[in-house]
Amino acid sequence: MFNPQTEVKDAQIILERRHVKDGREEVSPVLNVLYWKDGSRFVAHCLELDIVEEGATAKEALHDLVDLILHQIDFCESNNVDIFHPAPEKYWRKLLEIHMNKTRQTMLDHPPKSARDLKLQYA
Repeated sequence: MFNPQTEVKDAQIILERRHVKDGREEVSPVLNVLYWKDGSRFVAHCLELDIVEEGATAKEALHDLVDLILHQIDFCESNNVDIFHPAPEKYWRKLLEIHMNKTRQTMLDHPPKSARDLKLQYA
């Protein structure tokens, strides 16, 4: 069971299903994952699809989640079913909290000295 007080980590899964549409290569989607230890097991939760896997280690849970995501994509494509089912808000809030803490810590550890230290990245 998800406990917001438990140490939760984040990861991203980048799907390498690139294809060309209208002469342009489309960007691979990025899926956000939270993972945490629950008792003696690790739980990995894909937030965009609201699917969960578990394993004896974090690596195993994440690997099994990737396999489950691929099966889910294949199933949805084969059955013309929408794959997007976002996780409940509490998980997205936890992801935002993790990202904000990482950004805060990075800025404290390595504050930019000038605008040249900043890099703009377009999504």
